[in-house]
Amino acid sequence: MSTTDLPTLLLPLLLAGISPAQTEAPQAPGGAPPKILAMPDGMRVVLLERPTAGLACLATFTAAGRACQAPGEEGITAVLARESLTGTTGLGGPGWAEEKRLQVERERLLLAALKARLEGRSLGEEEKRRLAETTDRLDRLTAPRAWPARLEEEGGCGLRTGSGPRGFSLAAALPAERAGRWFAFEAARLRAPALRTLLDTSRRSRRAEGVQWRRDPRRRALAALLQLAFRRHPLRDWLSPPPPGPIRWTRARRFWRREVRPRRTVIALVGSWPEELGPICRALFQPAPDARPPALEPPSEPPQEGARREETLPGDPPGAWLGWRIPPGTDPAVLLVLADLLGNPRAGYLSAFLARDMGSLSRAEVLAPFPCPGEPALFVIGAAPRPGGKGLQAARTVIGHLSSWRPREGETTRARHRVVAALRRRRASPLDLALGLARAEAAGEGARAWLELPRRVAAVAGEEVEKLAATLFQESRLNRVVTGPSGEE
Repeated sequence: MSTTDLPTLLLPLLLAGISPAQTEAPQAPGGAPPKILAMPDGMRVVLLERPTAGLACLATFTAAGRACQAPGEEGITAVLARESLTGTTGLGGPGWAEEKRLQVERERLLLAALKARLEGRSLGEEEKRRLAETTDRLDRLTAPRAWPARLEEEGGCGLRTGSGPRGFSLAAALPAERAGRWFAFEAARLRAPALRTLLDTSRRSRRAEGVQWRRDPRRRALAALLQLAFRRHPLRDWLSPPPPGPIRWTRARRFWRREVRPRRTVIALVGSWPEELGPICRALFQPAPDARPPALEPPSEPPQEGARREETLPGDPPGAWLGWRIPPGTDPAVLLVLADLLGNPRAGYLSAFLARDMGSLSRAEVLAPFPCPGEPALFVIGAAPRPGGKGLQAARTVIGHLSSWRPREGETTRARHRVVAALRRRRASPLDLALGLARAEAAGEGARAWLELPRRVAAVAGEEVEKLAATLFQESRLNRVVTGPSGEE
């Protein structure tokens, strides 16, 4: 998953402040419930038995995302995901002490070159020569893609990285008898990453993010909506563009030591796994001798409640973005059914309204909430007016129709079927299943609760949806952002 994917950009708005109710242990497709092993250093391993033709599908997720980034570190998790492929201090180069010295020297010279370019001058000849020599020595000394090469030697395939506002991930499939290689590499990477191409990768990543921010009015509107809705949100400014320039190698290593902690990391394995894997993991993930006790997490400020607030962005195409604060404790299964009833592109209420109405709206969509405990969230609807219309008119149209909407007989059943089918499609691949389990366990939702979500959706009743809609769509919970040249009428 790239940081430019739309679901990733919208994720901060799709977070429900909920803690799913724990019921009986969910059954995996193969029949066995997932096992969760706690390692001595605080890391967790999720094991899910499933027939995968002798393969082990593995995924590592580290919950060190946007909420962990200090000013100047914006966008660092997207870079660290790709840097996971460059190996460790013991894999990818023969001598770390010399490589570290060259990395620091190359960073100093590259930053000097960037500064000179911004000032309209060229780098001195001596500095150019030293930069070329340092780069050449690093190229001869290191192998930036050491881990993918080693994985192929072990019979692995499907290596992928991912990142988002909550953290970053690494996933691949290996023969089951060699699954221990993955745990050995992860133990070394989490303690001693190399970050060999960080400066160049971060410069390209931040440049691409800035271009996207300038071209994407939807992203700007959603950022403004989240700013309106909450005084404080751990991911509130993630939708803002990152600062220009690269991330320094020394700063990234400090971020890693500070935020990439064992208790924030989960490794999930789906498929066949040997019984001796548990003792192997416990031997690998021992507390570091110089590990300091983790710092206490700062208390989060409660979400802002009260009167409706609104903002106008006159420079963007006409439209409206409406965000209702989701009540704490809301069941994510009911939220997903409600979102499908309203926003399904083929059978949802808003699409049906557009098909039969020749009036004010040309587009309407619902951003389905994504369950994650402990954080405030918005239920978001976006709408665009017909050509010549205004964003404020589109907002009033949506609000007016929601005030009297109730699901008709049979609609809730069809919506449940659609949501369950979509959830199962996203979990059909064992590698996607491993990624979902690792992400859910690391984010606090819980691997077991995430695995049983389709069953809970299938049990949602129409009365539950009606009750949630009546509670949710109230003026006191609404914030709106109107875009276009004229927000006033």
